Amino acid sequence: YAISENGLLIMSYDIMNDLEISTVFNLNTKQVIDDLPVGYVTYYATGPNQGPTSYLIDFEGYYYIVKSGDDKGIYTFNEDLTLTKHVSFTRDYSNVYINYKDEIYTLLEVSSYGQNYYNGTLLLDTQTYQLLQTYDNYVSRNLLGEKLVLSYYDNNEPNNNTAIHVWSSPTEMASLNASRVYYFNEESDVEYPRIYKAMSMAITYFDQENQENQVRIYDETLTLLSTTVYSQYSWSIEQNGDYIIVLDRDSSYNNSKILLIKNDGSEATTMDDFGTNTTNKNVTSSYLQTYYGNSGGNPNDKPFELLYTVQGWDEDQDNSVYKGFYFENGIMKTFDLPNSISSRSNYFIENQTKLFFTSRTSEFDSANFIDGNTRLTAFIYDLETETLTTSPTLDLGFYGGNTGSYFSYQDGYALITYGDDGKYDSTKHFILYDVNANTLQLGSLDTAIEYTNYIQNFTVEEDVVTISFSSVAISTSVSNFGDTFTEVTPTFGGGGGSVYEIPNIINEDDLKLEMSFGEMGPTLVITLNGVELLSVSVSNTSYQVYVYDAEGTENDTIFIGFRQLGYVIDLSDPEFTEYYGVVTSGGFLTLDENYNESFDVLPIDSSMYIEYFLYRID
Repeated sequence: YAISENGLLIMSYDIMNDLEISTVFNLNTKQVIDDLPVGYVTYYATGPNQGPTSYLIDFEGYYYIVKSGDDKGIYTFNEDLTLTKHVSFTRDYSNVYINYKDEIYTLLEVSSYGQNYYNGTLLLDTQTYQLLQTYDNYVSRNLLGEKLVLSYYDNNEPNNNTAIHVWSSPTEMASLNASRVYYFNEESDVEYPRIYKAMSMAITYFDQENQENQVRIYDETLTLLSTTVYSQYSWSIEQNGDYIIVLDRDSSYNNSKILLIKNDGSEATTMDDFGTNTTNKNVTSSYLQTYYGNSGGNPNDKPFELLYTVQGWDEDQDNSVYKGFYFENGIMKTFDLPNSISSRSNYFIENQTKLFFTSRTSEFDSANFIDGNTRLTAFIYDLETETLTTSPTLDLGFYGGNTGSYFSYQDGYALITYGDDGKYDSTKHFILYDVNANTLQLGSLDTAIEYTNYIQNFTVEEDVVTISFSSVAISTSVSNFGDTFTEVTPTFGGGGGSVYEIPNIINEDDLKLEMSFGEMGPTLVITLNGVELLSVSVSNTSYQVYVYDAEGTENDTIFIGFRQLGYVIDLSDPEFTEYYGVVTSGGFLTLDENYNESFDVLPIDSSMYIEYFLYRID
């Protein structure tokens, strides 16, 4: 690597002694400097308009960082290409990375793997290279005016467990604690700037002395502008434009109000009239997600995060009225709702221009002590025209509150899935909402696809609906949705995924390994001489299968390695040992002098990751 116009850093590895060796070659004197500190080295150069890298032409700083060994620490190159040490590390690190650097501060992330895992952050003075602070945590960074704000989780503070360090200069730092911290950042032409700059900041804080929750607003000089108290029964807090919005309520939840707290320090505005004109009011909030599928969307572009619903009633809750509302720059927008909305599957769609949400209701059968059928209604709210479209209500014929539910959307079609009752890792029921026709249709598989729920891809082309999971895909029609499901080849869109074609494997003794696909999803089937020994569902798994066959006798042991699951199967006793996560055991098959084979398990510790290991002796 070029470390200046006058020198090169040459890095090599001494395999025999397990050492990383560094050498400097002076391009002017043609001399070699080979007495550099020895150890595992990370090299960074920093340029005037670039972040840390190993490849720069215009240099302003050069770091030689030794991550482990006796010489570990941070060094810089002098004009004669020798090194000066600035910081000595107190422990070995597996990784050192410059997270952020400006003219005043340099922020390094450090971590160690293995048995004693460690994750921390080092703050340095860019000009003097002096270590200002060691954080035994990952830190978040932001600018408040010209001040560097670093925040991290501190479990020593039960109510205010976010610690905040505000650095005015390398010699001046103020500390705060908060429940959460919010920044009112300046707009930037850069989509993802290296650091955001705020002109004001808000924190939520629990005042131990007065036993009250507070929102505190600070300006760019860290001057406290205002303090607003909210009740202990409030849990919904949102940052929206120049405001912090708190849904405040009493212990009965019948008396609710909205606190609008502006970042300029002015007195908070209280809103308690939600247009229901009823004796009782209950206000709730639902978080809105951005759907990332084929409709796209950037989470930073969300105009707001919470959709609020108010339920109003006089004597009988069965005669309730409902309204939905949201805030844009402190202005409340309200629309009428036919009933309450669910807290599940609420999304921005169509590039943040529309909202999709649902109402899901069911009645409890007290005589049989079971929940009744779920009735589902879908809504589309157009933020541009401020109009609501309500679908007909569909009786699903089952209770959907005791299983996993997932959502997907493409070009005017919304898809909601449910699993088997009581299972959160299966898929059985599909609801298709045609937005343009305003229709809901239900289709169900005879048998659920086990271990599969996340939708990898959802497409509608003419009259064909295709739903792809990680290892299996099904198709049906729009016109007769769910009348029949056909298995098709999976395709992948926004979610990514891997599908491998696995050929059937047959050896001399008719040992057969094959993948069988059906409504249950992919299944691994092993047969010997025509007799099925084992059938294992491997749905929702990115997999590759490798077979060590050896002599092909019925006493063979097959090792099958999956990226997410591992199985060791003994063919003479068709039980299997299943390992989740990384593969936790592998083995060697060996032959003795009489060519009798044996299979010995090789333990693998948690520091290793093995997809497969194959060693053959002919």
